[in-house]
Amino acid sequence: MSRLYRSRKNRIIGGVAGGLAEYFRVDVALIRLLWVVASFLGGGGILAYIIAWIVIPEENPFASSPEETMGSIKRQRSAGLLLIGLGIIFLANELIGSFIYYFWPLLIIAAGIFLIWRSAKGAGE
Repeated sequence: MSRLYRSRKNRIIGGVAGGLAEYFRVDVALIRLLWVVASFLGGGGILAYIIAWIVIPEENPFASSPEETMGSIKRQRSAGLLLIGLGIIFLANELIGSFIYYFWPLLIIAAGIFLIWRSAKGAGE
């Protein structure tokens, strides 16, 4: 079973589009086009790319040492806490100002929880 990684060989910025293209076995130009379209439709593509850049691990051709694994887990946990904090701030701002835009704050909180869950799962292995 293949795993989703950010590509090292098919990258322009962070390797997210290249990794998705390799995972789904489609042309990388199609994935990049979808990112651009999503970016122009409300700016969601930019935020989604940044979150994917943080959440999706980079392809590693060599087995990592236990120190590298623990460092990666700590970075993921820190990034998860940061995303949860940002999501709570954005959500509080939206609750005070308007009830229309709940999607992005909840998405940021969910990405943070996912990172913490994944780092806890990785620590248990």
